[in-house]
Amino acid sequence: MDDHDIYARRALIMSVICLLIMLFTKCFGQTLPQTTTFESSLDNWYQSSSDNFDWSLRNGASTPSSGTGPQLAPYGGNNTAGYLFTESSVPRTNGEVARIFQTFDLVNASSGSLKFYYHCYSLHGYGPGELRVKVYYGNDYISGTMVTAFSNITSDILWRSANVDLTPYCGYSVVQIQIESVMPLAGTCWQSDNSIDEITVEATTAAPPGVTIDVFPYNEGFDNEIASSTSCCSSVSLSTNGWSNDNEGNDDCDWKARDAGTTSLNTGPSGDQSGTGSYLYMEASGCYSKTAYLMSPKMDFTAETGPFLQFFYHMYGSGMAKMDLEWSLDETTWFNVWSMNGDQGNQWKLALVDFSYLAGQEAYIRLTGRTGTNYMGDMAFDGFQMFGSGTPLPIDLVSFGADATDDLNLVSVYWTVASQVNNDYYSIERSLDVEQWEVIGTLPGAGSNNEMMSYVYYDEQPYDGVSYYRLRQTDYDGNTEAFNPVSVKIVRKPKEIDIIYNLMGQIVDKYYEGVVIEVYKDGSYAKKLYLQQ
Repeated sequence: MDDHDIYARRALIMSVICLLIMLFTKCFGQTLPQTTTFESSLDNWYQSSSDNFDWSLRNGASTPSSGTGPQLAPYGGNNTAGYLFTESSVPRTNGEVARIFQTFDLVNASSGSLKFYYHCYSLHGYGPGELRVKVYYGNDYISGTMVTAFSNITSDILWRSANVDLTPYCGYSVVQIQIESVMPLAGTCWQSDNSIDEITVEATTAAPPGVTIDVFPYNEGFDNEIASSTSCCSSVSLSTNGWSNDNEGNDDCDWKARDAGTTSLNTGPSGDQSGTGSYLYMEASGCYSKTAYLMSPKMDFTAETGPFLQFFYHMYGSGMAKMDLEWSLDETTWFNVWSMNGDQGNQWKLALVDFSYLAGQEAYIRLTGRTGTNYMGDMAFDGFQMFGSGTPLPIDLVSFGADATDDLNLVSVYWTVASQVNNDYYSIERSLDVEQWEVIGTLPGAGSNNEMMSYVYYDEQPYDGVSYYRLRQTDYDGNTEAFNPVSVKIVRKPKEIDIIYNLMGQIVDKYYEGVVIEVYKDGSYAKKLYLQQ
């Protein structure tokens, strides 16, 4: 392996180490536009702790080494005095890197740019190494992408200007710009006093996407959202079309995506309401007395006659505060239509909201979450279903089944519902051929209720062989709905006779004619009529 390979490998390793350290460095997006002149400080730029040496400030003079660095007064870029440079004399050696960086939030930007002046000069060819700009972009500090956006290895006695297009990185909440001076990979490197000055970062804010929902029913379960950071009030950009956290500064926290249970004990759901995918929640740990607004797409009800909403919420924990649902015609004035306070138990529950008064109009929906004063307040939201007309489903059937008891004398028919609307009663029906059905019993419904409830009914005279059972629901208006049947098979083994008595108490055999009492070895008995042919 030659020296060039060694230095190239060293540079690669240092680059990877740098990325790992920076990704776990807590950096906050800076306000744009921003200009740094380096007259007396680095302002919002940071020296990396994972490189080989630091950049240095210089004002009104060239760098200490001859034949490198700015040569003409006032020495800074764009006729300024101050600038930033890398001193390349001993002890610097091949492949070493000096790095500064800064992190920006471009999630709401439609375009952006990085403008700066740079100076790379080596009179005798002992440099200038490389001056480069790298950009890391993503929505967190772990799973993003690093690219080289600018590179210069050409020596020039004059300051030059550069303009790096940041538009490809707009839409991401973590955009980290790294400016590096790299010593030559081989040979003498003392004429590599590379310099930068007058850095300006600009961005143009994108107009919010104008997503309108005009086809109903509209279902959104947020199942494709990628799990967010659990850090308190970290900025979260949602990928679900038209849905967003409030970006106007009206709240102080964000709704986050999660595809498993929340990280705190005794609070939050154990998973998504549907069993797979993601849901949205508010992280309460270390994030007390905070408010987060979740904004929906515009709902166009101009062609609808009776809009209504169903959604699931989970509010489990002794520190649970409050969840509200609001609507607005202009996203300025909001009206509360649903509220829930405090611990509601460790289960997803269904909420029903009547929006019939919005028929013929366009409106926005906003879900407001508020955390309490301790960590046990991880509230969650999922299963948004907006209907344009009709009525809510009478029951939300979670499960239905039937099983014979061990002695085969009974069949237990059981079911669980997540909610009930206007529900009068349940009918349990039985059939031998799935065509002719008979009602074998009824149980009262719970009216309108969004609690998870379980029921059981026992068929005390089940048929031998295969039977079918189904559930039918009837509401107060007389409307009914039948659900898919299940089957139960009962095969009885013949009982072994121990002794036979006639009605006078005499022991007889199987050839006797008349009414007898059969006594079986399991202790049971039965009256039979024996007729001999």
